[in-house]
Amino acid sequence: PRTMPKDIMADTLDSCQEMQDRNPVENDPGSGEKCVYKNELTEWRWNLRNESLQRMRNIFALGETVLDIIFKNNQPFAAKAGGACLNSSVTLGRLDLPVFFIGEYGLDEVGSLIDKFLKENNVSTQYVYRYYDGKSSLALAFLNANNDASYDFYKIYPVNRLNIDFPEIQADDIVLFGSIYAITPEVREKLLGFIRQARKKKAVIIYDPNFRKQHLHNLPKLLP
Repeated sequence: PRTMPKDIMADTLDSCQEMQDRNPVENDPGSGEKCVYKNELTEWRWNLRNESLQRMRNIFALGETVLDIIFKNNQPFAAKAGGACLNSSVTLGRLDLPVFFIGEYGLDEVGSLIDKFLKENNVSTQYVYRYYDGKSSLALAFLNANNDASYDFYKIYPVNRLNIDFPEIQADDIVLFGSIYAITPEVREKLLGFIRQARKKKAVIIYDPNFRKQHLHNLPKLLP
């Protein structure tokens, strides 16, 4: 469903109320009818609301998920869901925007932590593939004295990846994708098919390369 952010809706309705308060119209005792102006204003307010609801864009963020386990002084001290587009979707969800995450993680405890984190931050997981023949990905982040991180990744994916029915895109919807996930051979064809469909429907498409130093060893085979 397309919904307007609560703060915008409140501001719109407050502005309408101020207009009404500044322009009082008394009932005409001879006509026996209620205030025409106020009736028209009420109708205008609902028309504005309905038009705004219909105009709201859905946002689809497509990317990798990991559980980041953070080490400092050789000891783990925090664990949290991560991934470039996942982080973006969470930020958008916290703004009460209609955002859907498209991705994959396992039917395991780690996957349940990621799933719960997304839902708690108002991100729909309707288009997430939860697999049983693999494990959710882990990223071990080791912080140095300057809090700069180096990473080790542990990934056990199923043979069949991103096995979902992709959403129907509408004009002006927003699609965000990127990072190493966008060029992963096992999901690339499905991802490209979705992006081409989004482009055909005139969605707004945002690509975030997010290519990091730990991926440099893959650069020769990733270049066109």
